[in-house]
Amino acid sequence: MTNYHKITQIAQSHIYKYMKMNDIKASNYSYHSFFDYMTDKLDIAVMAHTLHNDIAGLSIKDKHGHSSISYQSTHHLHRQNFTKCHELGHFLLEHEGNIFTSSKDTDSLIELEANIFAAQLLAPDIVLLAKITIENKSFQDIIRDMELSNEALQIRLKQLLSDKSTLYPSEIEMIITDYRTRKNNDLKDCLEQLSNKIIQDYQNIKILPSEQIEYMLEFHDIVTSFQLPQLLDIAFRNALKAPFYTGWQFGRGVEFYYAWDNKNMSTEQAKKIAKNTWFNLAY
Repeated sequence: MTNYHKITQIAQSHIYKYMKMNDIKASNYSYHSFFDYMTDKLDIAVMAHTLHNDIAGLSIKDKHGHSSISYQSTHHLHRQNFTKCHELGHFLLEHEGNIFTSSKDTDSLIELEANIFAAQLLAPDIVLLAKITIENKSFQDIIRDMELSNEALQIRLKQLLSDKSTLYPSEIEMIITDYRTRKNNDLKDCLEQLSNKIIQDYQNIKILPSEQIEYMLEFHDIVTSFQLPQLLDIAFRNALKAPFYTGWQFGRGVEFYYAWDNKNMSTEQAKKIAKNTWFNLAY
């Protein structure tokens, strides 16, 4: 039996950290940027293929360390989205194996776990809460905005209510059915009652100083306190561990701290870049 809560926590950790580090509001969330970022970071090639039979997707980790995700080019866009997120789930959940295939008839434990991950990535709890309770989005609105299938959104709402509320399955089914047909606001009322739990889950995801620095250094040679004000805090700097190091640049009324990855850049190189940054600001 799959551990729904464990998989959900792993998915939320990845997604919520990404949202926080990029200051992405729930109303602006889309799985695309996270998916593109992670596949680029993990060097996973993503390709549309005409796959055999009813195979929706395929993930491969070859003996040379190359990774790829293939998805069925003939499927509807919404199903392609789910398939891509499902296949990424195999990598981020660190499933053992080299080849994973996804189809309607696949019900192994790791495939079910990848399904849970994909559903979370496409429609995180905090995003559904915002869209339904704050933006008053309809069922059809969310399908369009988040590029989900009708079935995927129903499953996702059922998961959310089953996990967070004490409602009976029959009550959950009725609430979702009514939401689909726009009969009443029972779902909105229910999510408002659960909002503290959902928001707390989001707030519980913390970003370590090393994680913040590591993320920013993927896009910059050094990170300065102008980009990351937390570097001004000595406790934040002291919390950083090797290979991350910090320095201080000052003069002519310009002062800043900076950090770099010692695996990718020597102390001398970091100092030179910091000095050039200071020079451009001071003169």
